[in-house]
Amino acid sequence: ALKPYGDKEITELVPFNIFYSTIKTFIDTDIVRIIEQAKDGNNDIEDFDVEVLTLLFLIKYIKEVPCDIENIATLMITNINQSKNALKSKIESALTRLKNANLITQNGELYDFLTNEEQDVSRGISNTQIDSSDVLNEVYRNIYEEIFSSKSVTPVKNHTYYFTRRVADI
Repeated sequence: ALKPYGDKEITELVPFNIFYSTIKTFIDTDIVRIIEQAKDGNNDIEDFDVEVLTLLFLIKYIKEVPCDIENIATLMITNINQSKNALKSKIESALTRLKNANLITQNGELYDFLTNEEQDVSRGISNTQIDSSDVLNEVYRNIYEEIFSSKSVTPVKNHTYYFTRRVADI
């Protein structure tokens, strides 16, 4: 994996995703298939997106390395003179395309590579239709039956205030 970098300038760095090729034959074939077919199954996916996807797989199980844009950029930088902000912007675009292709998931500022099983679950969740009236009914029940069941408040002795219990539309 490092041979092509032997002749490079002193300012060149080896991005972490390059090491995927050294372990490719030892990992689950489903993972290899996800990465290899990422571009084939989606015209929006670019070569750089596959590099980001590969990196996300490599750091998926390393708890000490949160998969946020800062760490992804740090691990993918290829030259000490490279603009990290420009790289972050490029990574953000790649993450958006990967997320839209259901190859990764986002939880706050963290991103996660999805295995086949996780992709199936994610698709199932995405395809689940939820009626907004069901959501409103559940919110109403949680607020007015579990948290605040009273129909009035008495902030001062002998002064009770009644109120209407209602949840506005979403």
